[in-house]
Amino acid sequence: MNSLSAKIFLTIAEHQSISAAARSLYISQPAVSAHLNRLEEEVGIQLVQRQKGHHSILLTPEGERFIPVAREWLSAENSLQAFKDSCSRKTLRIATVLSINQYLLMPIIEKLQQATPDIDLQLCVLPAGTSVITNTPQPYDIAIRLTRYDHPVSTAWFSHAPFFWDPPRILCPVDTPLPNRVVTPGDLDLSFELRQSIVDEVTAKWYQEHFPDNIASRYPAVWKLMKVADQFDDRRCWFLTHATIAEFLMAQNPGRLTTRQISPAPPQRLISIMVSKSYTRRDVLDAFLSCCREYLDERPYLTPLLPDTL
Repeated sequence: MNSLSAKIFLTIAEHQSISAAARSLYISQPAVSAHLNRLEEEVGIQLVQRQKGHHSILLTPEGERFIPVAREWLSAENSLQAFKDSCSRKTLRIATVLSINQYLLMPIIEKLQQATPDIDLQLCVLPAGTSVITNTPQPYDIAIRLTRYDHPVSTAWFSHAPFFWDPPRILCPVDTPLPNRVVTPGDLDLSFELRQSIVDEVTAKWYQEHFPDNIASRYPAVWKLMKVADQFDDRRCWFLTHATIAEFLMAQNPGRLTTRQISPAPPQRLISIMVSKSYTRRDVLDAFLSCCREYLDERPYLTPLLPDTL
């Protein structure tokens, strides 16, 4: 039995007529009869009682019992075809938190859409503060992950690929009194600091080391990242962040902000790519990887770590 035979049988059962089934399916009556005969031969049971001189037919008791079998077969055929279609489509599901999606992922997505418009891109934005879980199956194929200063390893479900090191930067107004060179903590006036939005132990230790008299610096307050530029109400204000975030904020506020390198600085943070081991579209992964390389080529201040393949 195939899906057409199952569909023809169910249509005959619905209309109680071979000729009506033929009209409904837009095929000839002899073709419907031929399919029905082959189906009965295949199952070895008479499913339909033909009545001479009558247009209508009756299902045998076995034919009545065969209806759910035909429905299940047709449903399985449809599911199989849907599975084949999904495997043949170039679908890529990418997950990350909203902030990374805005300042890092979107330039890569734009490149990927331009280079391969046939890829069906599906973005999954995780709630703020949510870590990307990679030790269980997840409904995405790739996760862009901020892994800070460690080197995470691959898990049972995901492979880890380092993306780049994101160096710290001092973000400040364009008319800042800070010298136009690599600044030191001694150049910074702590009373005009904007508390950074990333709270972590490593940065807190950096504050404690270089500003030991300022207890509040141990745990920097959390700010809404996209609102930081609105807080620069004094030209001496400064904001310790990372290069990718600084680039995004400067693009959002043209002519208002600039950056300075700082030394000694907190360690760079690591941006990683986690790839689902169940994802098999090598051509899509290669296209994504190529766009990631373009992203890095345009940003020489980042340290590339991408492997040859994902």
